[in-house]
Amino acid sequence: MTAATTTTTTTTSTDLTHCEIHVDQSQDITSHIFGHRYYDLSIFLKCKGVPKYLEDDSNVELITTIICSDTRQPLSSDEVEFDHNPCRFNQSGHTSTRFMITGVFSSPQHQLYRIQCIVANSPMVKPWISDAFAVVQYKFGAVRDLCLIDGDKWYKDEGGKTNFLHLRLGLFNHREQHIKVRRNVEFEVELVYEADHSRVRNQEILRVESDQSYVLQHTNGAIDIRFKIEQVSSHHQRRRFQLKVSSRRDASIGPCLSRPILVLSKRNKPRKPLNAMSPQKQKEVVTKREKRKLLSMASDHNNNNNMSDVGQVKQEMVVAQNGHRDAVSTATAAAAAAPSSQPQRLRLGQLDTTRKRKKRKLNAHTHSQLKSDTTAMPSMPA
Repeated sequence: MTAATTTTTTTTSTDLTHCEIHVDQSQDITSHIFGHRYYDLSIFLKCKGVPKYLEDDSNVELITTIICSDTRQPLSSDEVEFDHNPCRFNQSGHTSTRFMITGVFSSPQHQLYRIQCIVANSPMVKPWISDAFAVVQYKFGAVRDLCLIDGDKWYKDEGGKTNFLHLRLGLFNHREQHIKVRRNVEFEVELVYEADHSRVRNQEILRVESDQSYVLQHTNGAIDIRFKIEQVSSHHQRRRFQLKVSSRRDASIGPCLSRPILVLSKRNKPRKPLNAMSPQKQKEVVTKREKRKLLSMASDHNNNNNMSDVGQVKQEMVVAQNGHRDAVSTATAAAAAAPSSQPQRLRLGQLDTTRKRKKRKLNAHTHSQLKSDTTAMPSMPA
């Protein structure tokens, strides 16, 4: 093992202009990491996004340290351990290391740290600094996770008032083992989005059961959380939700997130087969289906006639554009002499519906009736 503040005097003559450090962090490195547990770092030296090729004798080394987020002071060798630090880049511009934080649990609450990677004796390469994280002894976790449909779906309008999501919560150590501690732990819950873990602005859509306790008893080591989300994901750009559980006062306990939840309204009921219905119900269903089929056939017939009329008009317009004025006049006269029984009439390239035609006839009849009534009225004496 090497100390956190190890330095090197190796000089490098390799041209590292436009080079940058890219670090692929382990998926376990989140906003809260365990103490007494190793975390791996895979580091690349890239030039304009492409891995930097190095010579065998380049001796380009990387120094990794854990620093305080506010003071930028590195942790001592008593507080952090490294495996292979400094570490040398190979010809493909890659190296790796790992670290374990051992002695910062007596530090002030909510102290944050960062990982810093520097190429030794090469000021032209900008140091890489990670996001801030806290070091914890325990984390909340799911003893029994949510029971969802098709992996992530939950239907909020099914099951009535008893339709709650169930999450069994407990504490886990750095070995991912469910444990009991010798004290009660108070916690709080909130709703976040899965994509970026940002807090949902309207927390009122999260409804926790009224008699829910927010204390994890040391005697039980686990507690059930019953909750529901009263708004579908489509109101939130179809984003999935997660329930976040955090400790209220104990900074040595990290939070946890539930499985992603896609909230939907309810499932469509499958159509009941005819052989499972009563004879009277079967007759009603068959009658309704026949009516819908007849209406659909009539609609298709009208649409086909209308489409043929539109095609004819387009053809006539093409003829008119080519200078055949006489053909246009003939087509216009034919359209004017068409019988009134035609399903729909053309005007300026658009089809008038049957409803509009009936409305015009009714207005004309009403107007003529009013005119005849006015004519029949006796004149008033002067």
